[in-house]
Amino acid sequence: MSYKNRPKTFAVPWKILERWSASFMADTIIGLGKPPPSSFGYYRLGELATVSYGIQKSPANRPDQHPRPYLRVANVRKGYLDLSEIREINVPDEDMDFYRLEPGDILFVEGNGSRSELGRVAMWNGEIPDCVHQNHLIKVRVNPSRLLPEFAMTWFNTEVGRGHFFRSAKTSSGLGTINSAEVRSAPIPLPPIDVQREIMRHVEEKQAEIIREQKKAKILKAAVEQEIEEMILGKRPVPEPDGLQKGTP
Repeated sequence: MSYKNRPKTFAVPWKILERWSASFMADTIIGLGKPPPSSFGYYRLGELATVSYGIQKSPANRPDQHPRPYLRVANVRKGYLDLSEIREINVPDEDMDFYRLEPGDILFVEGNGSRSELGRVAMWNGEIPDCVHQNHLIKVRVNPSRLLPEFAMTWFNTEVGRGHFFRSAKTSSGLGTINSAEVRSAPIPLPPIDVQREIMRHVEEKQAEIIREQKKAKILKAAVEQEIEEMILGKRPVPEPDGLQKGTP
């Protein structure tokens, strides 16, 4: 059963009420309070990676003697980075080893008002030298001998992979938030590293197929819009309905 199938009404005994959250209790009742069975077994992300926050933005670290490019929440999309607008923040040389992003780091969005965007994940590939990240992004640096970063990103961008954060997210004024402890405790199935590589090869093939189909759909949409425009302007005859001859009342 998926998150889309939550019951609209339900009742629970007082003794099992763990949290004042209708969605949390509904998930518990219908069996969504834990990840589904996996043939590979689950690990906590903190067993396979280090987790850390970024730099907190303040008037004291406005770009000055050590301006560094940094990633904001707006730069981290679901499965990719939007680097069209990069801002700078002051980070002294002695702090760079801690804050610098390294290729393969994955970034979780700490908070978002939309359920579909909470905990979204993207991977850093070293696109910009000496880039750091804001504290509203949680950085995960995996042990690549055990876990491929692209595999982790793919898992946590699925509905079931993100379920851990939906169950544990705190809310304040409608804003869902997760923290580093919840990221460390997030469960992930762990196939052997060669199986992870094969899964990712399959994912890349399917993503390329999606892009090809999207391009076809875009071309078809433009052709249909052109055809409709020509019919409205009288430049193209309007086809007769199937089964009717021209002039039939």
